[in-house]
Amino acid sequence: MRHLQFLAVVFASLQYVAALPSISNLPRNAPSPTLERIFPETDSLSRRDTAQPEGISQTPRLNARQSSNLTSPAVNATVELCTEPQFQGECLNSTWPVNTCIALNGYAGAVRSIDPKEGFECLLTQGRCNVATPYISIGSDPSDTAGDDLSSLSWIEESNSYICFTEIEMLRRYVQMRLRTPVKEAT
Repeated sequence: MRHLQFLAVVFASLQYVAALPSISNLPRNAPSPTLERIFPETDSLSRRDTAQPEGISQTPRLNARQSSNLTSPAVNATVELCTEPQFQGECLNSTWPVNTCIALNGYAGAVRSIDPKEGFECLLTQGRCNVATPYISIGSDPSDTAGDDLSSLSWIEESNSYICFTEIEMLRRYVQMRLRTPVKEAT
């Protein structure tokens, strides 16, 4: 007897499901069903309160972000790069923002002397400013002659980038941080 009751319920359910429209029978631009159409016998469904809380405007606004916390543009460092020692051969004055790794492009491996202009400390490096490999620190102090003749450095033909700072302390922090976090080379 129980099986008959169960079969009756299954049969009634199948008839109900068969009476439902299928996806292929629905018109293309049919409106989406609402909760009232799905649950017509339920009046316990409440509508959402559409009143805006006080202090919230109807139209969202975006606040413009500053590109940095500085009110003035970034400081640019100028570096003289030459293909021969003692600032001979082909020379180029390169000016870029401080704290930015600069690729030497056509001068990669060809720089034999480098001179940062007054007020800057620079690193001539390999591998996209990678200080985990040999590099040289050059200051703008006139008594600092480290950048006058780089031809004796065994790795100079591998040099391909430089980075400048406004203070020696920033340069030291950069080196310390980069040594803690090795740079991944692009493949």
